[in-house]
Amino acid sequence: MATFHAATQQYLKVLEINSINNYINGGVVLMNLVKMRQDEIENKFIHFLGKKAKNEEFLICPDQEAINSVCYGKIRLLPCRYNVVIVIEDFMKAHLDGYVYKKFTPTLCYKDGEWEEACGNPAIIHYAGPEKPWINRKTRLASNWTESAEKNSFIPNLVEKCATKYVEIEAFNKFY
Repeated sequence: MATFHAATQQYLKVLEINSINNYINGGVVLMNLVKMRQDEIENKFIHFLGKKAKNEEFLICPDQEAINSVCYGKIRLLPCRYNVVIVIEDFMKAHLDGYVYKKFTPTLCYKDGEWEEACGNPAIIHYAGPEKPWINRKTRLASNWTESAEKNSFIPNLVEKCATKYVEIEAFNKFY
């Protein structure tokens, strides 16, 4: 637990914020562009990223870290179902021991039952990380993607086209 806490404190220092509460990922973001232009947020993003580069500070996800730092205190969260991040549970399980994961992760990221409810009725699924349903049909909630893709009238036969592209990629990777 001390290691997780220390890492969180170091991350907050890099981001120049006081709390991880209301930290968002950059996968699904709703922005007030008029207000952002008025407050010259774009310039603040550039300044933040430039300062981190100059100081040679490593950023894991520079876009979302800039958003979280520059917009700290101005972020409002949407309900979890509007950004069901598939990779988060796997990441937490892989990087936290079982006790810490079970005891702290639900309260760290979500209100009681919110994650389970969101997964049961997602509005937007964010397939972050390497597992993508158009590549691996066993990815969690892949059936949601497949069902939506089959209904897609903009790209007929999307599921089949993705499957074909995956086979081509796999064949290419065998040579390299």
